[in-house]
Formats: sequence, structure tokens, C-alpha cells
Amino acid sequence: MGNPVTAVLLIFRGYDTLLELVVLMVALLGVRAIQGEAGPPPLPTPAHAGLPLVGAMLSALVPLAVLVAGYLLHAGGHSPGGAFQGGAVLAAGGVLLLLTGRLQPHADPDAVDRIGLVLGVLVFSGIGLSMLALGGQLLAMPGAWAIYLVETAMMLSIGLTLVLLFGAAAGLRLRGMP
Repeated sequence: MGNPVTAVLLIFRGYDTLLELVVLMVALLGVRAIQGEAGPPPLPTPAHAGLPLVGAMLSALVPLAVLVAGYLLHAGGHSPGGAFQGGAVLAAGGVLLLLTGRLQPHADPDAVDRIGLVLGVLVFSGIGLSMLALGGQLLAMPGAWAIYLVETAMMLSIGLTLVLLFGAAAGLRLRGMP
């Protein structure tokens, strides 16, 4: 690295995203603790949810959000962007689905919700600890593939956590699912 500031930022960027994810998870736990057994408050039923234009808008915006999130994740390797920005864009798509009633907040998380929440932390810690076991440094990344794997897992966890915070829910269900 020619610039020492850039080198320091790149070295600690993964730790920064990991800690941001942990802060979001603690915030979600705080919301759940305040709610107690009451569960998430019901979102108002959108009067416009059945309109064809809303379905067409979602058909365009949600895949676009996924595409932009993937781009931000990839661009984060060499320019501003990365897991947190990609996760925020994914969450925006999830919030649209919540606001239109396509996703419903649920009081009980299922296995997918639970795994999705901890996926980023588990993958980051698992790869980092495996490097320590192999004689390397703690939380070192063995190559670009590991960085993309960790960043993708963290992006998914961040997106899910933000959507759950918005819905004040422990889990999500598709409309009509028990």
C-alpha cells in the first residue's frame, strides 16, 4: 500500500463491519426484550397492496435492490461499498415487502431467521478461528474467496437484522404462511 491510512482502513474494515453487525443484533435483542411476550405490533393493512401497480413496482424494485446490493458488495473490495451498504439496500427491499404486506412480522423466528441472523458472525469467526488453528493469525483471511464469503454472509445478516428491526419482529413469514 502506498498510503498508510488506506492500509490501516483495509486491515480493520472487516472488524468494523463485524462490530456493526453485533451492535445491530444487540439492538434487535433490546427490542425483543422490551416487547416481551407481546410480539411485534401489527403493521397496518395497506389499502393499496392489491393494486396491480404495486405488484409491478415490487417486481422491479426488489430484484433491483438485490442487484445493487451485490454490486455494492463487489465494489467494496476496491472502492466505497461493502457488506453494510449492501445489507442496507437488501433491507430496503425487505421493508418494501413489509409495507406492502408481502412479508408479515412474526413473533417466533424459524430456523431460517435464526441462521440468517448469526450467519455473518459465524462465518467470519469460523474462518478466522480456523486460520488460528492452522498456525496463522487470529481472524486472518486466507484469500479473496474467504473475504467474499464473509462479506456475503455479513450482508445477508445485516439486511435481515435491519428488516426485523423495522418490523419489530423476531421473524418474518410470507403472506399466508403460518
